[in-house]
Amino acid sequence: MTAFFDTSAFVKRYVREIGSDHVKAVLAATRDRLIRRVRRDLEEFDLIELTPEIAADACGLARRLPLRAYDAVQLGSVLWVRTRLVESVRFVCADLHLAQLARDAGVDVVVPGAA
Repeated sequence: MTAFFDTSAFVKRYVREIGSDHVKAVLAATRDRLIRRVRRDLEEFDLIELTPEIAADACGLARRLPLRAYDAVQLGSVLWVRTRLVESVRFVCADLHLAQLARDAGVDVVVPGAA
């Protein structure tokens, strides 16, 4: 179910007034549906855990490159996958800066929506 809120209803999420409990229940149901969907989808993926080795690689990347910490973890992770699991890995990345740094590192990058 998709719920469309006008502002007078949506504000009830933040301001306690008549109807607030109902609005919160609708939002919780929508949230729970999305969580179930994500959990189902995740069953189809192999998750890469942040190991001490990947964290160390990410720290090295953050020292050498203009990267935010979490972006360094993403790049470190894809490089780890390429080195340790499968040589041919495609990095799907919507952050243009991170995508370019990954390309510079020799990673095959796909930017969603880019030509």
